[in-house]
Order: sequence, then structure tokens, then C-alpha cells
Amino acid sequence: MAHRRFLIELPHADIGFDQIEAMTRRARQVAERLNEGGYAVRFVRAVGVPEDGSCLLIWEGDSLADVEAAVRLVRANTATVTEATRIPSRG
Repeated sequence: MAHRRFLIELPHADIGFDQIEAMTRRARQVAERLNEGGYAVRFVRAVGVPEDGSCLLIWEGDSLADVEAAVRLVRANTATVTEATRIPSRG
């Protein structure tokens, strides 16, 4: 079964490269621990958006609930979790 992809927005995170790198390490550790516990999640990438101070996290998982559990373990602050929608190419 293909994992669904989720975009997590951490608004006004105001974090720099070092903090994003640390969050990435933590997210990978959390994903590994959750996978050992039976969850199916994978951390894909973190992207800082300096224009508005936010940070975007990309996760894959079988369910919204699994990804939300992972995000809570990585960062306790409020985050918006949205399932990504694929747009077919026109070509």
C-alpha cells in the first residue's frame, strides 16, 4: 500500500538552519521508534520559509492520526497537518 503524504506547517517557528537540522534528526528518530511500535510513518523533509518564519515538514504515513502522533512527539507546539493532493500533469 502506498503511503499518503502530509504537509505540516509550523507557523511562526522562526527557526534557522541549525534548528531545522536538529528537528530533522529528531523527526527521523521518532519515525524509527514509531515504526518499531507498529506505526507506518516516514519523515521526508523539512523546509524553512524565512519570508514568514514558518517551517514546513513533509511526512508519509498510512493515516492522518499516525502522522499527527509523530508530529506531537517531534514538536509539542501547534501545527497544521494537511494531506497533500497530487495534481496530475498536463502533458
